[in-house]
Amino acid sequence: MSDKDFVVKNGLAVNGSILVVNTGTGFVGVNTSQPDATLKVSGTANVSGNASFSGNVTVTGAQLNVASAIVGSANATLNIVTATNVSATNISGNGASVTSVNA
Repeated sequence: MSDKDFVVKNGLAVNGSILVVNTGTGFVGVNTSQPDATLKVSGTANVSGNASFSGNVTVTGAQLNVASAIVGSANATLNIVTATNVSATNISGNGASVTSVNA
């Protein structure tokens, strides 16, 4: 084994559920005692800087806020698939793929 400052062999639990590492599944939980994903965060996550996602992003909640500087970038696309209404203060583009708009 190489020289390391800190080694955990059979999982890590700090205060029961604040930080849990399950070596059997490889899952890490923050503020949860039973993580069901590679990284499970229960509570608010604040990311300062860039975040990258290589797969789909699913948002479950009442509101998704996207900064206009990101969506307004050249060649940026924001696809919204919903059965409910979408509210926006400004939408621009050629509208080629818009199926309906209710004023």
